[in-house]
Amino acid sequence: MVTYTSGNFKEKRDLITGLKTRTNAGRPNWDKVFKQILDQKKGKVTVFYCGPPQLARIIRMRCDQYGFSFRKENLKNLLALNKQYTKIFNRKETNLSTVY
Repeated sequence: MVTYTSGNFKEKRDLITGLKTRTNAGRPNWDKVFKQILDQKKGKVTVFYCGPPQLARIIRMRCDQYGFSFRKENLKNLLALNKQYTKIFNRKETNLSTVY
């Protein structure tokens, strides 16, 4: 973390991103992340994932271990959604309230 001094106040920001949250190099400790979510006891947890299949396998295993549901997005689903929204927006009488 770096402290920026501007006028009368100091603000701690990450040196790499400039965001207030710290950047952590390397892979997350998935057990720690999932345990923190589990400890919040907010009810049923569903993890949505979009990315490389190698990481999907790791996250799916952790979801199974902690009793979370796992949903993986893929290009086929995203293309189908894109096609659906394109049809909606190309209509002459499009009512945006029906999209949301």
